[in-house]
Amino acid sequence: MNNSVKPHGVYCHGFASSPRTTAKGQALREALAPECASFELPYLQRGEFVDLRMDGMAEALHEHLATLPDDGAPLLLCGSSLGAYLVAWQASLGLPRPAALLLIAPAFTFVSKWRQLLGEEALAQWRQEGTRRFYHYGEKRELPLGVGFIDSCEGLPDVPQATGLPTVVIHGRHDETAPWPQALGYAGAASHGEFHLLDDGHSLEGPEAMALILSRGRALLRRLQSPAEQP
Repeated sequence: MNNSVKPHGVYCHGFASSPRTTAKGQALREALAPECASFELPYLQRGEFVDLRMDGMAEALHEHLATLPDDGAPLLLCGSSLGAYLVAWQASLGLPRPAALLLIAPAFTFVSKWRQLLGEEALAQWRQEGTRRFYHYGEKRELPLGVGFIDSCEGLPDVPQATGLPTVVIHGRHDETAPWPQALGYAGAASHGEFHLLDDGHSLEGPEAMALILSRGRALLRRLQSPAEQP
């Protein structure tokens, strides 16, 4: 790894969101950009929301990573909720350059959680009708989502395999969307993982949460630039 250049930062937004509507991503970019060669928030929705698929989100992420300069710089890969799941999933499959991970309320077990929340009857109706409406935070209105999204989740691990990369996981104790015990298990299985549990919910946008997110993001940047601390 070339430690003479600053790391690149990338933030992956959550489900039915966008770069312009993620407060955590915007705050991270504003705070960490001066310490990075670049800090970008790629839009992970390829095409219309109705056609959203997990493999399409992964392809959008890798397309963005491919646009980064071939400078040997490491990568700070951040994500929130489904974006954090995406980061963990892709890290388990291998990344194109050395990296550190900042996972904020990762949506581990989201496939099985959806099945529990919606119920088999609602899932069957979704499959029969072809679409189901969800509120899209980027568009600020309900939009239909095709059943292809659920199909693309089949076979995905509830919790991706942890890696040897420096990893920080931040979660809310009162998160009803993504259970924190699975995030704790993931961080514990990572060779260089740390876990922070806050008295908060899923959004993690309060002052305490944001201060911790920015602090641990800076710590990961310092670690990426310190060869002696690399795993």
